[in-house]
Amino acid sequence: MNTHTNKLIHESSPYLLQHAHNPVNWYPWCNEALEKAKSENKMLIISVGYAACHWCHVMEHESFENLEIADIMNEHFVCIKVDREERPDIDQIYMTAVQIMTGSGGWPLNCFAMPDGTPFYGGTYFRPKQWIQVLKSLQYSWLNEVRKIENAAQHLKEGVANAERIFVKIEADKIDIQLVENAVERVKMSFDPINGGQQGAPKFPMPSEILFYIDFLHFNNDIKIEKHLKLSLKKMAQGGIFDHAGGGFARYSVDQFWRVPHFEKMLYDNAQLITLFARAYKKYKIPIYKRVAEESIDFMLKELSNGNGVFYASLDADSDGAEGKYYVWTFEELAEILKQNNWLTDIFEIMPQGNWETKIILHQHTSFEEYAENNQLNLNELLNRWKTIRHELINIRNRRNKPALDDKSLTSWSALAIFSLLEAYEAFRNEKYLHEAQKSAQHLFQNCITTHFSVFRNFKNGKSAINGLLDDYAFSISAFIKLYQATANENYLEMAQNLTNYCLEHFFDPESGMFFYTEKSQIVPVARKMELPDNVIPSSNSVMAHNLHILSKILLQSSYFDIALQMLKNIAQSIPENLRFYGNWASLALKFTHDYYELAITGPEAVSFHQNFVQNHFPNVISVHSQKESHIPLMQGRFLSEKTNFWLCRNNACNLPELDLDNILLKINSKV
Repeated sequence: MNTHTNKLIHESSPYLLQHAHNPVNWYPWCNEALEKAKSENKMLIISVGYAACHWCHVMEHESFENLEIADIMNEHFVCIKVDREERPDIDQIYMTAVQIMTGSGGWPLNCFAMPDGTPFYGGTYFRPKQWIQVLKSLQYSWLNEVRKIENAAQHLKEGVANAERIFVKIEADKIDIQLVENAVERVKMSFDPINGGQQGAPKFPMPSEILFYIDFLHFNNDIKIEKHLKLSLKKMAQGGIFDHAGGGFARYSVDQFWRVPHFEKMLYDNAQLITLFARAYKKYKIPIYKRVAEESIDFMLKELSNGNGVFYASLDADSDGAEGKYYVWTFEELAEILKQNNWLTDIFEIMPQGNWETKIILHQHTSFEEYAENNQLNLNELLNRWKTIRHELINIRNRRNKPALDDKSLTSWSALAIFSLLEAYEAFRNEKYLHEAQKSAQHLFQNCITTHFSVFRNFKNGKSAINGLLDDYAFSISAFIKLYQATANENYLEMAQNLTNYCLEHFFDPESGMFFYTEKSQIVPVARKMELPDNVIPSSNSVMAHNLHILSKILLQSSYFDIALQMLKNIAQSIPENLRFYGNWASLALKFTHDYYELAITGPEAVSFHQNFVQNHFPNVISVHSQKESHIPLMQGRFLSEKTNFWLCRNNACNLPELDLDNILLKINSKV
């Protein structure tokens, strides 16, 4: 029976609700908490985490459920709990502060701040004795050495305000192709030649970096990059980071072999990895890429969706208080299956003693394709047998208690899911994927976007409550552009343009030519920040720059083009310094350093020809189509006959229409 209830009981975030019965008097991030701290002259504890975070749960059980510790926190501090997925703007500020102080960051994030929210001390996970010591030490300093705290706060305030922020436009004559080439040569030194990805552990998939390599290889015959790309995709697909039974990817691998995952499954990871494997299939037509993408989509639609267009945030790593328990196997559980399918031990790492703490994580020694070839077996028959075995494995798993579902819906992540479904639709021609993408877009229209084109960040229990951040707008715009390309429905394009114009009015900084992460009317502690480097999720600024570039071509809006170019100029010198964290920016740089085309397909067979075209990946082409007259600027005047015409344009100048798509492909692939 719960004997404690705090202010979090009124929240909808599953992460915050997990703490609603802690003896700590938690507040959500709100004016009430800040005013209480000021009126009572108390320090703030700002504790940030998320529902699928294993060590967040550990610290809760060890410290926040401890009555002795809670009494200290309640007496001397005002305590605020933040779901970093709902409020990444708050997380960004205090994470930056902790990184400045300690050189690293992570979750749980625990930051101490002045009553006005200015941070002065912090860290990540604290053991109970260490946490008590910190609490008592800071309370002593607050009473006896407050000047030291004020000085630390002022120093951090300046550091946070200046970190990852561009203040003025960076002038440059043009984007130099050498920037990207230097970045590629430099990043090669960090490749893991055995396991793919970057050297060392842990291993995080970085989709925007790997997607850049696919783009780069369209323009460059670089054997080392291609080998690294294929090796990384293969090792991720065969590793334990991929759930071979249930589909979908865990967040990262704790080892260098992609074998042992950190077991939480995030919507944003799976959406981006679906896009990655679908796009890789477009380029290489390697069957395993298609299988991994399709199985991940099945997982995403089954486990992270309500079936009516709403996508959920994540599945926890833990069940029954143990990390990974839901996903691993005992040898005894697999023994009956192995009796009839002993060949599985030749593909998977299955042994009586286990391969992870006496348990078994399904991890492939070799692929099904390689095994079939080496043993002269029919691959389709082998995969059909594996499909049956997967059902048996799922039946075993279904008898276990499932990890907790974080069932809030985030607009930015939902938009990533929409985009991934459309990429897979283009690659595999599965109409179901288009239908699911449109359902989710309709949900955003109805529940997350207002008539004035402002966006809500979250959706839960039929309500949206948090103002959208730049990534909510940027990823939604990207998804709506792709929906327009897939369907020729101009309502999607109109929405993308309206959201873009809203961002230009409410987020854009004309002094620097970049976008702030928060809307100008939103009050934030310490400083208004910009999101610049790409991380596991590409930065909202890099996505906005891509959006503006694409829209400038479709809508013939030169002002959009100029802003995108200026944004790239501002960031260009950072690309060669660390390509891993500027992958999406580097992909944009390719568009400005190589011939870039607009392809308009018009006429009675426009749909089928467009589908044929987008089954391949052309990073140097934006393609649109329509079977009827259109007022979209790129499409105007393109309906001159009853035949299907192909209009290839470059720099707003178009060739005469062609009747043969093959001729268009020759020009696009000429690389002149």
